[in-house]
Amino acid sequence: MVKPTNKTNTDQTSQAPPKLLRERLKEIEIRLVDLADFLGISRPTAYKFIQMYETGYKDNIEGKLLKFFDFVMNEKGLTKSKAMSYIVENLVQPKAKSTQDRTQIIANLLKKENSVKIEFIDMVAQTQVLDPILEYLLECQKILAKSKRALNEEEVAKITPLNELYNKLGLRLDIKIKEQK
Repeated sequence: MVKPTNKTNTDQTSQAPPKLLRERLKEIEIRLVDLADFLGISRPTAYKFIQMYETGYKDNIEGKLLKFFDFVMNEKGLTKSKAMSYIVENLVQPKAKSTQDRTQIIANLLKKENSVKIEFIDMVAQTQVLDPILEYLLECQKILAKSKRALNEEEVAKITPLNELYNKLGLRLDIKIKEQK
């Protein structure tokens, strides 16, 4: 009489079947509703993309979203915060702020409200017209911030165009120049 042998799981490989994307999202506590909201798509659309990913129909998934799904499935030690960082850095498109929103944000950054400064900062942020001279203006600001001491010849040469602009506008830069020996 032959006894039936009890086969245990030790005879089989102890490899777990690959997880589904939705299981992985659940593990890292990302809800479908939240994911859809972050991506700016509807919950049914997000679910459809997840189904497509899980069934191998990846060709119809937008590249950035596909990379995120791959990241979720392949990243070891993935946490909700890592996944959220990935979404923010790679997927979320900044919403265009209205002029009023931008103006309020800029006003909140200033020590005291100044409508001309707010308008200027908004213009610099929205256009490239002053980009070529911004570096120069920053250098001048650094030199002028040190102007409690007398400026050397090189520093004076650097700020001369700005000083001339001030003079043409009837304004004056308060600077001290080192005397030559």
